[in-house]
Amino acid sequence: MLFLVIASAVQVFILSNVQFTPWPEMLLWPWLINQGWVPFTDLILAHTPLLYLSLSLWYRLVGPGLIALKIFTWIYILITATALWIITIKQSGKKSAAISLLLYFMMQTIYQGNGVWFDLALAPMSLLIYYFLTSQRVGMAGILFSVSFFIKQTSFWLIFPIIWQLLTTRSVQRFLTAAVVTSVIILSMFALIGILDDFYLWTIRVGVFSLSRSQWQSQWPTLSQAIVFLFLPFVVSVFDYKLAPWIIFASLGVFPRWELFHFQPALPFLVLGLVQISIKNRKFFSVLLVLISLLYFRVLIRDWGKPDRFFDPDTLQAVQFIQAQTKPSDNLYVFNYWDHIYFLSNRLPATRPYVPSFPVFLNISGIQLEMVKDLEANRPPFVVYHPLEKSGYGSYNPRPLWDYLNKDYQVYQKISDQLWILKRNE
Repeated sequence: MLFLVIASAVQVFILSNVQFTPWPEMLLWPWLINQGWVPFTDLILAHTPLLYLSLSLWYRLVGPGLIALKIFTWIYILITATALWIITIKQSGKKSAAISLLLYFMMQTIYQGNGVWFDLALAPMSLLIYYFLTSQRVGMAGILFSVSFFIKQTSFWLIFPIIWQLLTTRSVQRFLTAAVVTSVIILSMFALIGILDDFYLWTIRVGVFSLSRSQWQSQWPTLSQAIVFLFLPFVVSVFDYKLAPWIIFASLGVFPRWELFHFQPALPFLVLGLVQISIKNRKFFSVLLVLISLLYFRVLIRDWGKPDRFFDPDTLQAVQFIQAQTKPSDNLYVFNYWDHIYFLSNRLPATRPYVPSFPVFLNISGIQLEMVKDLEANRPPFVVYHPLEKSGYGSYNPRPLWDYLNKDYQVYQKISDQLWILKRNE
């Protein structure tokens, strides 16, 4: 236990000194919920809600802000690490548990885990589902699988290793009963507060069937990225066929939009597999450990002392301008830029419902016209504006919004080539 405490303290120290990723959504969405905005009705969101609802409760407890988000992130990481430590002790002993802890901390950093996103939240859930299944506590596994889906829809892929595991124990019915009952309870709560239909529309019809197929959502790795970061999952899967389904299906969140942090749910299984390699083939494990260490120290050298993402000087200057030039009762519109500016400037969006600046949402019939009506009614004095880019998300031109801004606003200040302040015409 002393080793766990010391290693965890060292990891928190390291994470506090490498670049942190405070995803704008993890600041804005919980803050708006605490302002009385209802998910899926006042907030158009394609993600299932348990993570940002948890964050909203956390912000109510400790206060919203960057420090609170960092602490929340590191608590989540340590929960996964502690669960991995306990499970490895039961499976392989204390020495292997120490190895698992060090491996997890290194790989968690390599795979962009210093920032809470839905995949990070799935890591302890997927690990505990596996543990409860292997220890014959099938009902608990069913409950956690249901809860995982309401954290992020990609947890659905875990059903395949789960069924594979259950077929050997003939406990499918107990698992499904627990999962279905838990889901019915959660969905009944959504129905009671009147968001069930909107939940289905945005998280299933749009989030699952539209967003994942959008051309804007597709981002594939380069050949070198694929070789480097798929090597370990491939090797461990080949070495340990029992863990292979868990590694493969827990990694599927990385497609079609390749980002390393999408591997977070698979990392505990990679670590468990590496521990088995360390027991059965020490020489091969030593080679893998050298490779992991090289990647780890490369990340540390690259990211040590770097400022937090999305808190660049341009963003902070725009926030200072809005706070100085508007009243707290004024609202704001952010066009084609990071939307945590609403939170940082403590100004509510001028459009309700809040709609993310992604084509899959803005292309829904009539939604831009409704946003224009809100802008005409609320008349925000300023707009934080990012010029259209040549490619990617930032290149999409929402024509009705674009036309309205060109007609009713003019450039007031250029903070940089990438960030302007528009002022409403008198």
